[in-house]
Amino acid sequence: TADRWFAAGFLEEDIAAGPLVLADLALVDDEAYIAAATAAKSYDLSGSVHAITVPTLFLAGAQDPGFSPEAMSSLAERVDGAQSATVPDSAHLPMVEHPELVADRIHGFCSLL
Repeated sequence: TADRWFAAGFLEEDIAAGPLVLADLALVDDEAYIAAATAAKSYDLSGSVHAITVPTLFLAGAQDPGFSPEAMSSLAERVDGAQSATVPDSAHLPMVEHPELVADRIHGFCSLL
C-alpha cells in the first residue's frame, strides 16, 4: 500500500520518515487493518458536513487517490466558511511527506480566525 500512502518517489528521497511509517504499518494486525479499511469504506458522512459550524480546513495531498483535492474541495464547498488546501507532491500522508507545508497551511488557516 506504500503507493497509496506516499507520492511517487518519496520513499527513494526520504531516508527516515517514510520507512518509519511503513515499519509501523507493518506491525498492524492484518485482520484489524482489513476491518478498519472495510469500515472506512462504508463510513460516509459527506451528507452531514453541512452541519459543521466551526472553522474547518479540508487538506489533501495532490496525489491522494482516496481523499483527492477535488473531493476535499467539494466537501469544503458544503461547509459555511470552510477552506480547502492541497499539498503538492504528496499522497495520503502529506504531514509525513511535507510537514513544513502542512504546518504553513494550518498556520495560514488559523491566522484568519
